[in-house]
This record gives sequence, structure tokens and C-alpha cells, in this order.
Amino acid sequence: MLGVIAGAGRLPFMVAAGAKRAGLRVVCVGLAEAAEHNLADEVDVFYRVALARPGAWIRKLKKHSVTRTIIVGRVPKGRLFTPWRILRYLPDWRAFRIYYWRLRGKNKQTDSILCAVADELASGGIVLENSTMYCREHMATAGLMTKTQMGPSVKDDIAFGWEIVKKLGELDIGQAIAVKEKEVIAVEAIEGTAEMIVL
Repeated sequence: MLGVIAGAGRLPFMVAAGAKRAGLRVVCVGLAEAAEHNLADEVDVFYRVALARPGAWIRKLKKHSVTRTIIVGRVPKGRLFTPWRILRYLPDWRAFRIYYWRLRGKNKQTDSILCAVADELASGGIVLENSTMYCREHMATAGLMTKTQMGPSVKDDIAFGWEIVKKLGELDIGQAIAVKEKEVIAVEAIEGTAEMIVL
């Protein structure tokens, strides 16, 4: 039995398919306004849950005796900073514990938030697993992945950009940049990688 707490995108589908191939029953809690509607067709049990109600996530998973789960998929972080967000999302007491107790005195960057969420889930008997363990075949491999060979200028851009993007990741600014002729021409931030590419 595996739980999946799902955001947007294709990754929750890949994780669910991989877990089912591994012979596991998949119980999914799809985050409202994020999880794809047709994800329900790819799992054994599906619930749509509110983003700011981790207590409901735990209850739904525990109802099916789930103790191991994976959080996967995109949650647009910009929505967390909208006016009147408390009224819009109506957080439960566990969300308040995460924000005002587990994150007290800490930054609100993605890594900090995810660690606080993981700790809160663990306090409810739900342990987070590695999000890639059931979809490793979809992960990028090291080195060139196309038939087109890279010229020296592209290799130089990659070497230049790699050092910068590692620092951006450590600072939790984003996880992608675009580089041309050793010049950073775009940086991913809260808008996400796809929007950075479009711009």
C-alpha cells in the first residue's frame, strides 16, 4: 500500500503507475486546485483534499492503513501569498502547527516548508518516501541524451550555468536558468520552469 499526495503535472501519474507495477495499491490524496482530474482513473482510491488541510490528508490515508506516502507534483507557490489566504484556504489546526510552530523562526522556503510538512505527517503516523523510487526510469541520465552533439560553446554555457544554478538551488530561488554565450538570460523563481521558458 502506498499513499500519494499529488500536486499538478505528469509526475504523480508516473509515480502511481510505477507503484502499481511494483504490485502496490495506490491511495491518492489530490491537492485541490493542483492535482489533475484524470489522476483518479490511474489510482485505486482517490480523494480531493484542501491544500491547507494536512489533517484531512492524514485521515484519508490512515482510513486505508497507509503509513508510507510520497509527495509529488507541482503546487503553485504563488497561491500561498494571495490576499485573504487564510479565508480562502481555511487551514486546519495541523496547518497552523506547521506554519506557526514547526516553521517558527525559520524561513518559508520550499525546503523548510517540506521538512515541516514531513514532520507533521510523521506525527500523524505517515512517513514520507523518496519521490523518485517508483519512477526512476523517467529520470534524466548523466551526459548527452540526444543524437545531436554539443559544440564547444554549448559545453561552455553548461559549465558556466551549472555552477550558478547549484547556488540558486541552495538559496531556494529556483531550479532552472537559461544561458546563452555565458550570459544568464532567464532565471526560474516562483513562476516555475515552464513559465521561465515561455518568457
